[in-house]
Amino acid sequence: MTMPSSPNKTFQAACLTPPGTGGIATILVRAPIELISSPSALFVSASAKPLHLQPFQHIIYGKWGREDVVVCRLDADQFEIHCHGGKAATSRILNDLFSCGIESVDPACLERCSKFDQQIFELMTHATTRSQLVLILAQQQLTFPALLEKLISNIIPTHAVLKELRTSLAWTEYGQQRMRAARVILAGPPNVGKSSLINALVGYERVVVHQDAGTTRDLVSATISVEGYPIELCDTAGLRESQDEIETQGIARTRERFNNSDLLLLMIDAENPDESILDIRAMVNVPCLVVVNKTDRADYSSSSVEPDLHISAKLKLGIEKLQQKIVSTLFPVHPPSGTWVPLTSVQSEWLEKLIVAIESSQSEQVLQLVNEINQPREI
Repeated sequence: MTMPSSPNKTFQAACLTPPGTGGIATILVRAPIELISSPSALFVSASAKPLHLQPFQHIIYGKWGREDVVVCRLDADQFEIHCHGGKAATSRILNDLFSCGIESVDPACLERCSKFDQQIFELMTHATTRSQLVLILAQQQLTFPALLEKLISNIIPTHAVLKELRTSLAWTEYGQQRMRAARVILAGPPNVGKSSLINALVGYERVVVHQDAGTTRDLVSATISVEGYPIELCDTAGLRESQDEIETQGIARTRERFNNSDLLLLMIDAENPDESILDIRAMVNVPCLVVVNKTDRADYSSSSVEPDLHISAKLKLGIEKLQQKIVSTLFPVHPPSGTWVPLTSVQSEWLEKLIVAIESSQSEQVLQLVNEINQPREI
C-alpha cells in the first residue's frame, strides 16, 4: 500500500477523552487499519497476527514504538487506540497517524457517540490500572445496547432479556468497586510495624519508621496496584488511649474510618502479642485479616487466634502472599464471562428503572429508556 503524501480528508483521528487523573486516552481513528501496520509498522501486536485479520470488537495488545497500547477494531474502517493519557503520548500517536495520511480533527467533527459509549470513554479517562481498562473495554465489546434493540424488535423473548438484566444488576457492587481504589486500613497497637508494612507494600519509605511507639500520629495513605487492582493503603495512628491531644484526634479519626473501609488488616506483634486488636472484628461490617508481624524475631502461637498470615515487614517476608490474600478477600468472586456489569451508579440506576418498566409492561417507558442510552451525545 502506498502512503499518501498529505492527509486524506476521509481519514480522520481524534482524541475522545479529555485529560484526566487516570491517564488513559482513547483515540478514535476512521481509516483502514492497515495504515498503522504494514508497511509503516506503527503498531505491532503482541501476537504478531496482522491487524486486518484480527476480529472486530476484539482487544489487541501491542506496542506503539516503545509504549504499550491497546487497539480495538470496531469495523472494517474504524478502530480505537487506547494509550497513556499524557499529552506527549497522545500527540506523538496523532503525529504518527498524520504521517500516514490520517488527519487530526476535533472530536466534535466526528460522528457523535451514544451516551453509553460516552460513559465508557469517561471511565477510561479515570482508569489507573490495566485491569480496570480491560474490564471497561470488555463492557464496551459486550454491546449492551444491541441487546436492548433486540428487545424492542421482539427478536428475543422478554423473559430472556429480564434474566440477563437481573444478572447484570446483581454485579453492581462489584463493578463500582472495581472502578475505584479499594481502601485497606492497617490497624494495630503502637510499634506493631504498620509503617514498615505499608512501606514494604508500596516499595519505598512512604511513612516514617521509628523505634518509639506512636510515631505515626495521623492517617497516612498511598495507592498501589496489586495484581492490576488499585488499592489504597491507610496507615493509622496506633490504637491506644493517649493523653496527647494530637495523637488522640488521630486515633478518633481512625475509628471513624474503619466502617468506611473495604478491608482491615489487624496486626499482632509476634514479640509482644496484644490480641485486644481483634475486638475490632465485632465493631465493623467489613472483612478483616489477622496478620502477625515480626515473625523473624519471635515465634507466635495462640490457642484462641488463627492468624491469616505470618510476615516480616522489615525483611519483606510473606509480602507477596499478603498481596494475593488482599485481592482474593476483596474480590472473592467474579462475574461469568459475557456478563454486562454496571460500572457506575448512573448505569445501575438506569438498569433498575428498565427492569421495572419491562416487568410492568410499560412499553413506552422501555422505549424511552432505551433511546436515552442509545441516543447520540456531543463529545
